[in-house]
Amino acid sequence: MRRLTAIVLVIALFTSPAFALFKIELSGGYAMVAMEDVNTEINDWSKNLEAPGLTVTKANINHAFYANLDIAFGLLPVLHVGPRVGLMFPEHGKITASGDYDFFGTPVTGKIEQSMESMLVPIMGGLSANIGLPGVPISFNIWTYAGYGLGFVSSTNKYTVELMGITSTNTMIIPYEGGCFALDAGAGVQFGIIPLVNAVINVGYRMAKVAEMKAAKDVTFEDTEIAKKGDVLKKIGKDEPLPVDF
Repeated sequence: MRRLTAIVLVIALFTSPAFALFKIELSGGYAMVAMEDVNTEINDWSKNLEAPGLTVTKANINHAFYANLDIAFGLLPVLHVGPRVGLMFPEHGKITASGDYDFFGTPVTGKIEQSMESMLVPIMGGLSANIGLPGVPISFNIWTYAGYGLGFVSSTNKYTVELMGITSTNTMIIPYEGGCFALDAGAGVQFGIIPLVNAVINVGYRMAKVAEMKAAKDVTFEDTEIAKKGDVLKKIGKDEPLPVDF
């Protein structure tokens, strides 16, 4: 659940005064993500694939791009309350292994590519404050938002097979979804660039850990059921859910 992050982002303010009865803010940036369980799974599975002699490369999930839309209503000269809707797109986790392997019971030569794409949609409400410095385009922000996060994962397995001089590619994609409590809190320094546009340096904490992801639909491969709707995303070789920590 840890998410101490240092973020640099650009915010477009549709109303610029620190105190306004109503304002809309659109922000976006780059952040760190936790993904501890997922990265452990990537590392462990990479070692398993290396054991039989495959050549393996891997990419962990450490960062994400995000965007937030805030609607704020003024309570006090520096205090606002309102909803926040966001989108977060973490980088893709990936394992690529090449060499000789077993493809559903048949020894083949080729390549295995396993990847995980994820997205978080937090829907929250909370408080924010903006305290400006007189005479300079600099102000200080602080915020706390809480609500519900919708998590989505796409697990892709791509097999490139070379058998008897013929190369074929088979791809299996399983979509998963889940939800969790979401919290976003932090503080930052805002610098005016041009009217309605500001640059911000933030330090924040996000908690959004989906403990259990479930398959969104039935998935088959050559008439064989690979996943059934409602199946839990599990750690490889274990009867344990794989948490996805944004």
